[in-house]
Amino acid sequence: MLEKILHIQSKEANSNISGGETRDKILHNIENDMLIKLLQNFIQYESLRQILDCIYDGRVPIDWTKFSWESSALGFRFSELLDRYTQYNDWLNYGFLTAMRQEVTRIHPGWSLDTVTIDNIVLRSYKDAG
Repeated sequence: MLEKILHIQSKEANSNISGGETRDKILHNIENDMLIKLLQNFIQYESLRQILDCIYDGRVPIDWTKFSWESSALGFRFSELLDRYTQYNDWLNYGFLTAMRQEVTRIHPGWSLDTVTIDNIVLRSYKDAG
């Protein structure tokens, strides 16, 4: 029990280093110095503040609508984003292959998109190293 009481008591630092201040007081002074220096270097831009306010209020930030579609609320925007991702992911496999066929028909005049097929030929078979 005596050990716990000694552990809880504030420790005094060496008097020749800190002028007899306790360890807690020294740490408190260091914390205050760090906080002051951090706040001096912290600059919050107006646009960042507006974006954070909009997100907190559940609104779509104006800066986001400059680069993409407009949406009424932040929740709807993320729902629409997930829907767009699903649509794109489902389309990608077939859309990419169709786009390849379209490029081939553009390069060769007189070819029809319906007659162009894609064939794969494996030239070499590699064995697994594992």
